[in-house]
Amino acid sequence: MTIRLLRLLRVLISWLPSWMGYALAGLVGNASYRYAKGSRVSCEANMRHVLGPHASERRLQSTVRSVFRNNVRNYYELARLPRLPLDEIIAKATIREEQWDAILTPVRQGKGVIIASAHFGSFEMVSQTLIAKSLEVTFLIAHFSPQVVSEFVTGLRTSQGLRLMETGPGTLLNAARELKSGRIVGILADRNVEQHGVELPFFGDPAIIPTGPARLALQTGAIIVPCFCVRLSNERYSVEVDEPIVPLRTGDSQSDSAAIMAKIVASYERHIGAHPAQWVLFKPVWKADQYLMPDKIAEPD
Repeated sequence: MTIRLLRLLRVLISWLPSWMGYALAGLVGNASYRYAKGSRVSCEANMRHVLGPHASERRLQSTVRSVFRNNVRNYYELARLPRLPLDEIIAKATIREEQWDAILTPVRQGKGVIIASAHFGSFEMVSQTLIAKSLEVTFLIAHFSPQVVSEFVTGLRTSQGLRLMETGPGTLLNAARELKSGRIVGILADRNVEQHGVELPFFGDPAIIPTGPARLALQTGAIIVPCFCVRLSNERYSVEVDEPIVPLRTGDSQSDSAAIMAKIVASYERHIGAHPAQWVLFKPVWKADQYLMPDKIAEPD
């Protein structure tokens, strides 16, 4: 019954005029901001680090509310994805040629490319733009519950040809094989969901950052390309590519990983700092906020 309802809801959403769909997404986002206490508290904690200690409570709450609205807009766009022609995806997302070359050049040379992105902007459009450009892309994703919803969302994400690889035992080994074959592997590395991590300053405060992108790059020699999709309006995006990161090996793998992740974190700081309301992450990131994990926060009655 659940999967049938989800499919029906997707069909109804996909047929809505876009102006109506985005308007409804905004209303649902406002409602989720009000009632999803656990997610709101975690988002507030994250935004306090991003906005800084001198940000007013009014600015903080306005930014957090916008985060919730942008999050629902992303889900609305995901529901529309199976019916969205690839040429329309390209038309919606702009990318400068010199930035596009940062991805294409190593691919043409047969080298693997690691797309280091984040839960930022319309982040689904990062992978979908690459697919629309006829590139083979595999993104690493974390499993979430319930299973039926996870499978449904996965079906939407892969509807245009994107390949997904669920994180777990053997994930890095399989991802390394993809990279050694000259393919593209994408990772959202702004939240630590793995056992391995490195402590780095993030907006000036210590956070545990996952080292997956760095370990893969050091193992395979793949180039890391930080890539983000900034939402310009409801149906326009800018795909922004930062300077590629070439892995350097000194013999100290831990130090090498930390150095690479520090460069990726610097990219996160630039883009999230410029558009804080587009960072749609609802889990605590910083060490000082780990007590705010959802299972420790009471939801409203």
